[in-house]
Amino acid sequence: MLKTMTNTNNLPFALSADALESWLDSLSALPQLHAAHQLNQVLKQLKNEQDSAELLPLLLCLTPLTLHYANNITALTCERETADKSRKAAKLSMQLLRQLSLLFSGLAETPSLTEAERLSAAYYALQCIGYCMRCYCLFYETPSATLWKKSASLYSLAAEQNALLIEHAAQITEFKLHPTIESVVKRNLLFSLLIPTLFTPKEINQIFQIATQLADLLDISQTPNSLDFGFYWDLNDELPPCPTRKSKRALPQGFLAIDTQA
Repeated sequence: MLKTMTNTNNLPFALSADALESWLDSLSALPQLHAAHQLNQVLKQLKNEQDSAELLPLLLCLTPLTLHYANNITALTCERETADKSRKAAKLSMQLLRQLSLLFSGLAETPSLTEAERLSAAYYALQCIGYCMRCYCLFYETPSATLWKKSASLYSLAAEQNALLIEHAAQITEFKLHPTIESVVKRNLLFSLLIPTLFTPKEINQIFQIATQLADLLDISQTPNSLDFGFYWDLNDELPPCPTRKSKRALPQGFLAIDTQA
C-alpha cells in the first residue's frame, strides 16, 4: 500500500494513495499527448526519490497508465507518415517505457528492499524493457544498450537467488502470460532473435505476439547439457543475444546458451 511520503521533487501530487489517484483522474481530462508528457515529467522526477520502499508501490500504480499511453501513442504514430510531430510522439512513447524500466531496475538493485520487493521490481523492469524494445523496433531505432545491460544484470540477480521460476501476480493483462522472470527474459530474447526491424510495423507487432506465444519453448541455460545451441547472450556485456560464431564449443563463463530448436 502506498503511504504518505515527503514530497521534495516538486511533483504535481503529494506522495499518498489518495493524492496519486486524484492526479491520475485529472490526467484523463487532458488530451492524451499532453497527459503523457505530464506522466513523463513525473517519471523523470521520481529518479531522485530516496524512499525506495515507498517508490515501488507508486511505480506499480503508474505502470498500467504508462503502458497504455506508450501503446496508444505508438499505434497512432505508426499509422502516420514520418514527420517532426510524429517523431516527437515516437520519442515520447520510448521515453515513457525506458524511464519506467530503469526506475524498476534501480529498485531491483537497492539493498534496503526485501528480497521479495527486489525480485518484484526486477520482474516489472524486464516486462517494461520488453515493451520498450518493441517500441524502439517499431520506429526502427536501435534498442538501448543500457536496457540489455540492465536485463543481463536482472537475470543474473534472479539466477543467483534461485528465483527465475518464482511466479509474480501481475495485475496487467499483457503481463499475465509471462508470470516468471525466466519467461519474460525468454520473450525478450526471442523477440530480438527474430530480427524484427527487417519487417513492417504491423509485422513487428505480430512478431512480438509470436515471441509472446512461443517464448517458453526456448531452452536457456548457463550450464547447457548439449553444445548444440545456436545462440548465446553475454551476461557481462550490453549487447543483444547473438548467433554462435563456432558451433559445438563450450560456453564461456558468464554466457547464457539459447537453444531455439523446439
